[in-house]
Amino acid sequence: MNLNKPLLWIVGFVLLSFLVSINVVKGQDTTDFELVGDPQNSALSPIVQHIKEIKKGINTDAGWRDFSLSGEHPAIGRLNALVDKQKISTLRIPTKLQLLNKGADSFEVRNLYAKTAQTDTLEHKELVLTFNNDAQLVDAKLGQDVHNYQLALDRNIVASSAEQRVVEKHLRRFQNALAEQDTTLIRDYLASNALIVKGNIARYYFNDSLGPYYQYVKRSPESYNRTIVNNSGNATLKINSLTVYRHPFLQQVYIATFQQRWNSPQYSDLGNVVMVFNLQGEPMIQLRSWQQFPFETGFLDSSNEFITNIPIPLLGSPAYIPSALQTAPVSKKQGETKGKGFLATHKKLLLISAGTTAAISIGAALLTGGGESKLPNPPGRPSFR
Repeated sequence: MNLNKPLLWIVGFVLLSFLVSINVVKGQDTTDFELVGDPQNSALSPIVQHIKEIKKGINTDAGWRDFSLSGEHPAIGRLNALVDKQKISTLRIPTKLQLLNKGADSFEVRNLYAKTAQTDTLEHKELVLTFNNDAQLVDAKLGQDVHNYQLALDRNIVASSAEQRVVEKHLRRFQNALAEQDTTLIRDYLASNALIVKGNIARYYFNDSLGPYYQYVKRSPESYNRTIVNNSGNATLKINSLTVYRHPFLQQVYIATFQQRWNSPQYSDLGNVVMVFNLQGEPMIQLRSWQQFPFETGFLDSSNEFITNIPIPLLGSPAYIPSALQTAPVSKKQGETKGKGFLATHKKLLLISAGTTAAISIGAALLTGGGESKLPNPPGRPSFR
């Protein structure tokens, strides 16, 4: 059978569309990352290598199998058991991470986003890893959902104007308490299990190179209160670029991000803060974290790399949409009364899926219908960005 030009173009379009859609569904993450910490810390570089090994072991095309890390690691069995029990299939790492000083002899790395069997297509759990001074893995666990603020930042779910005003009122009260060293108000606001990350400039020079270089310390509410009393005398705090987000599935939980300028006679810096407010009952702060680099937002608006386990659309049904995506939260910008909607949020995936199924249906009709095609010659080779 001689194939005419229109049919050859259609077959080529089908194959190319299928390959592109498979790449989207697989959810491969090839981006590199930076672990930010004091460069004088000798554990910094080997911890980066171990995180890359863990990511490679989980994000394998052949599926996860028991893996090992270079060197001795007391918690490698715990990590393997966690990956197996939670069915962790993909690990996503932001472009920048913080190396947290957890104590005198250990460090913690958070904001590692794991796709588990318990999460749906657009959600993730936070994987938390602990290393000792020798960069050995000594603990691995999943973080609490209320601390996982990235779920809201990924979706870019901006709160309503009324919600923003309520959150901003509590935020400014807490910021004023920090500046005025009001330990009673600080203690009343902080939840007993609050996660607090305090960042500061560790030094300005290292190996004859100009900084500043930062260190991050994980604090309990009690130790954080003591630190404020010792270091914030006569401090002024200025807030810019405040945005308030709604948590996608925890009711009355809001995430605030803003740029903070801290000035005191002893110390000053400029950085970015994220705070998680739980407004169920008495307002409580579940998390406060400072970092010098901006927070990553809108991941699901700009990338489909982490959308995994989405069924390939059925042949002959271009309008097929997985039920898991039909109820996906939508992005709402400040001042808008209506969200972007499913089509705007997932337009790339829908275009690829619809194009693939439509092309396959047309190709099948041409192959089974006989005779020459009456379709016009295509204008050129299809291109994908």
